[in-house]
Amino acid sequence: RQRGQTALFSTHIVDDLVRVAHRVGMLEQGVLQDEGEPAALTAGARFVEYAGRREKTAEAARAQLLALAERRGLALVGSTATPLRWVLRGPPAAWRRFKAPGWKALPIDLEELFLAVTVHREA
Repeated sequence: RQRGQTALFSTHIVDDLVRVAHRVGMLEQGVLQDEGEPAALTAGARFVEYAGRREKTAEAARAQLLALAERRGLALVGSTATPLRWVLRGPPAAWRRFKAPGWKALPIDLEELFLAVTVHREA
């Protein structure tokens, strides 16, 4: 970096990536899905899961989450292997004021964000 040079490092081992990379790109089938500094990528993303007392189907919870996300300037990125849990992204400031009855926002690491952006990406 100090020499003004770039090195391309391809790996699926995210721990290695975080130790050596200043910027990362997330590719799916050769298409760049997201890129940036690791800390900046995760600062704007969270797991959001339904934790309410009332039973909800996944479809009903997703529809409610989409409406909630739109009102708060957040975007649905992908789903997860955990039922009633999705990944949303938006400005880090939006998370400081995120409060919604029955929903909780949880931190996400780069590996989980990578899976949401690639494997579990929502169209």
